[in-house]
Amino acid sequence: MIAPSFRPDGSVLDLANVLPSDIDFAEMAAGLSKIARFNGRYSCAAYSVAQHSVFLADALYAEHGDAELAGVGVLHDGHEYLIGDPTRPSVALFAHFGGAAIYDAVDAAKASLDAPIFIAAGVLRHMPRSIRVGDFANVNPGEKLIVLDIGDETYLAPLLRELWAHYGKENVDQPDRFTI
Repeated sequence: MIAPSFRPDGSVLDLANVLPSDIDFAEMAAGLSKIARFNGRYSCAAYSVAQHSVFLADALYAEHGDAELAGVGVLHDGHEYLIGDPTRPSVALFAHFGGAAIYDAVDAAKASLDAPIFIAAGVLRHMPRSIRVGDFANVNPGEKLIVLDIGDETYLAPLLRELWAHYGKENVDQPDRFTI
C-alpha cells in the first residue's frame, strides 16, 4: 500500500490505487461539507467546498441547460474529500522547498482521484483544465446577480476584461478591490 488513508468506517483506502467501487458519495458529501474553501481565509461567512460545488453546478445548469455538465460541476472538487483542499499558496510553498515538480505531482494526484470519481458517478465528460472563477473566488449567487469575492488577485484583470466583454462595463460592478 503506497498511500494508506483511514476511512470513517475504519477501513483503509490506498489513495494511490482508488477504484470506482471505492467511491462513497455519502462520505464525499459529508467530507466536502466540512472543508472550508480557501482554508477559511475570506471575509464572508463560512463557505464549504460542497457549497461551492453546488453553486457551480447551479450556475452551469442555468447557463447551459446541460444536466451532465452540472454533474461535472458538482464533482469537480470531489477528490478533496480524500486529500483535502491544497490551496494554491500551500502548493506554492511546497514547490518553493521541493521544486516545481510539486505542481505536476498535485495535478497528477487530483487527476488520479478524479477518474474513479467520475466513472463511479457515470459522468464521463470532464471540465476543461483552464482556470475557473471558482479556483480563485467565492461565487455567491443572489436572486438577480452573482457576487464574486476574490481570494486571489492573479486573475482579476483578465476576469474583468472577460466580464466586460460578455456583459458590458455598465453591468459589472466592482465596489472594492476584492468584490465584483
